[in-house]
Amino acid sequence: GGRIAAEYTRTGRYVMGYAVNPATNQPTAPVFYGGYEVWNLHLNAQVNRRVELFARAMNLFDRNYAETASYNANDPALPFTYVVGNPRMVYAGLRYAR
Repeated sequence: GGRIAAEYTRTGRYVMGYAVNPATNQPTAPVFYGGYEVWNLHLNAQVNRRVELFARAMNLFDRNYAETASYNANDPALPFTYVVGNPRMVYAGLRYAR
């Protein structure tokens, strides 16, 4: 026997920060990040009583995305900050029980 599990993660559009009018130093408009979607896949198969094979694929479709994104209007040299999400990663292995 074995099993297959798919995992879907979605973060929708959200406000990263607010643009600021330099003359008044007041917020003028929200700055948005578009969000992201990521699929992961988990597989395992029991070969026999002692041996199990397993595999895991993270970010299955190799989407470029930011785990978090922010906007700082007070730093014109670097107003956007992104924490980049992981690229596709695949793990596989074998478990053996004595």
